[in-house]
Amino acid sequence: MDKNQTGIEFMKEGKWEEAAKAFAEAIDAHPEDPVAYINFGNVLTAVGDSERAINFYDKAISLDENATAAYYSKGSVYYDNQNFEDARKMFELAMKKGWTMGTTFSCWV
Repeated sequence: MDKNQTGIEFMKEGKWEEAAKAFAEAIDAHPEDPVAYINFGNVLTAVGDSERAINFYDKAISLDENATAAYYSKGSVYYDNQNFEDARKMFELAMKKGWTMGTTFSCWV
């Protein structure tokens, strides 16, 4: 099982520290892969560290401007923080770039 998948399994179990470690290892092994950054951002979101989560989503977007799950996840953080205008922008970008629920779901669940 690769580190991203290991991290996802830990997330399902609510083992946030273990998940973060697995995603950090995935980033170290493949720093050009946006998926690990998205997943790490999702861990940070789950533990309430929205500011750092956004940084990870931004890194994923810088690596792949079509990383739709990063836009969606960033929009979700904005929405949860009642920043509805920025949330709308992120959700619209995600849809414009081809986001589907399956795309987001496969990254973190």
